[in-house]
Amino acid sequence: MNTLKLARHSLLTIALAAAAAQVAASSEGPTEAAKKYSPPANTTHATNVYWGDSHLHTGLSLDAGLFGNILGPDEAYRLARGERITASSGIPVQLA
Repeated sequence: MNTLKLARHSLLTIALAAAAAQVAASSEGPTEAAKKYSPPANTTHATNVYWGDSHLHTGLSLDAGLFGNILGPDEAYRLARGERITASSGIPVQLA
């Protein structure tokens, strides 16, 4: 084996051994550090946020702006709150 092949083989062996060790460690349960973790006390913000199927880009987004989207963050916020807005295409839209 030449030096380059030997180096590649050594790196691959080390990587596989490290991956195997991590799999073995993760199957043993949480670490001591994970057991001691506690979320912050006095949390006032939402901690269980579930994103819906709605996804939009404002005119600030390059890919949406290239396709003629001229709506800004204010309109996106109003739409997300359930208000009726007029889309860039002129069609009125409202989330159900």
